[in-house]
Order: sequence, then structure tokens, then C-alpha cells
Amino acid sequence: ESFHASSLVRCTEEAKDGVNLFQQCPAEQVVKARQLMIALILSTDTHKHLDDLAAFRFRLGADNFDPASEANDQLATFSMLFRSADIGHSAKPLEIHDLWSRRVTEEFHLQGDEELRRGLQVSPLCGRLNFKLPASQSGFLIFICLPTWREIARLEEILHVARHGRKTRRHSKTNSSKTRRRPSSQKSSETLCKDSSVRERRGARTQSPPPSS
Repeated sequence: ESFHASSLVRCTEEAKDGVNLFQQCPAEQVVKARQLMIALILSTDTHKHLDDLAAFRFRLGADNFDPASEANDQLATFSMLFRSADIGHSAKPLEIHDLWSRRVTEEFHLQGDEELRRGLQVSPLCGRLNFKLPASQSGFLIFICLPTWREIARLEEILHVARHGRKTRRHSKTNSSKTRRRPSSQKSSETLCKDSSVRERRGARTQSPPPSS
């Protein structure tokens, strides 16, 4: 992530064909743009994602959450949306998700191969030995993707209420369905969410975050 951030900043500074991207921008605006680019790229670091997601979840529940005018809330929102785009293949049809998962995994394994060739210790998630894609993707989806999409859905609802003063039709239907009688063998959505949250906390304590794109 740090390499990608520095490379992007360098690209914007080096004029190509006589064109500098920020040439006409005030110096203060250029500084802010660079800081934002770096922050967004660094936010895609999987190893800090669970902490960032927990902080974002906390802010979503705060009465004074205001991504429209509060700088910290705005940056946190941008970062989570950027991170969502980074793992966006998990929300695509299965064949697309499978294709990108294999591409990302191969990129990691190539790094591990090069580390072995140089006599270095293989980085986490980069070893080919005993690697199993289904198990890796299961952890990735349960502990990274699903919790992220859940908070993005909450964000959408909050922004909709802030703009229109009412909940979305989807949210209203969900609430009304909760009042209907359910079969005793069927878990409620609240129970499923609680079960998922328990799995997230257990997973965060027992294993490192799995790879993502």
C-alpha cells in the first residue's frame, strides 16, 4: 500500500506530454489531494481493516455522525467506500469473484516464490505450500466482506434518512416483516446478525485476516 501511494503521488508530480495533473490547482488544494490519496490507499491494508471497520461502526451509531461536514467522518466514510471497492469482487457473480480471487492469490504466491528464491522468510498469505483456496475465501468472506457490506448498508440508510427524512422502502419492509409470526425453526435476522458478529469477534482473535484484492 505504501509503495502504491508513493507511486501515485510521483505520477501526479511528473508531467507527461507537458501536462501536470495539479498544475492549475492552488498549493493548498494539491496538499489536501495528496493527503487524501495516500489515506485512501493505506486504508486498503487488510491487517488494519478490522480495527478501521470497528471504528466506523462506532461512528455510524453516534448521534453526531456527519460525513457531509465533519472532516473525520468524511475521511472515514471515503476510506470505507474505497475499501469496499477494493474487495468489490466479493459482491459480483460467483464466476467473477472466483476469477479475481485466483488472480490475487497468484500475485501473493509469486511474491512468496520470489522470497524463497532470495532466501527470505515467506510473507504471511504468500506461501503456496498447503494453501487451500476455499478455506481462504471462506474466512475472507465471513470476516472481511460480509461485515463491511453490512456497515455500508447502514451508511446508505443513514444518508437516505438525512436527505429524505424517512427510511428506505427496503428498510420499512424489513421492519414490518419482523412483526409477522415466524416458524420456530427459522432464525430471525437479528439472531443471524448476532451470530455473525460473534463469529467475527472470534475470528479476529484466533486468526489473521485472509487475503483480499
